[in-house]
Amino acid sequence: FETAVLEQKNLHNLACKAYVSWVRFYSSYPKEARECFNFKELHLGHFAKSFALRDPPTSIGGVGRPNFKLANQNRRPNRRDMQYQPKPPPKLRASVSEFSSGLEPSKKKKKTLV
Repeated sequence: FETAVLEQKNLHNLACKAYVSWVRFYSSYPKEARECFNFKELHLGHFAKSFALRDPPTSIGGVGRPNFKLANQNRRPNRRDMQYQPKPPPKLRASVSEFSSGLEPSKKKKKTLV
């Protein structure tokens, strides 16, 4: 039966749709039943094989765990991978504020108790 599914494109498409439908059904159990039917503990490849599919679950309609290598390609490049570009020197700012008179404030003498 598996060779017939591999040879006939129509049967292969039907098997893929049936597998995707089964995965969606299994993952939508109510919260109370998830203790018995834990979706995260399933080996999806074994269930794909039961539908006479030889393809990995990630290639069958995108069902299954995500491919992290492909997901990482869309991220920003690493700083180490980027070419080194020296930072421009910081601009020197005036030492006097535009709001000050330019005179330093005088320190007040502390009063001592006698």
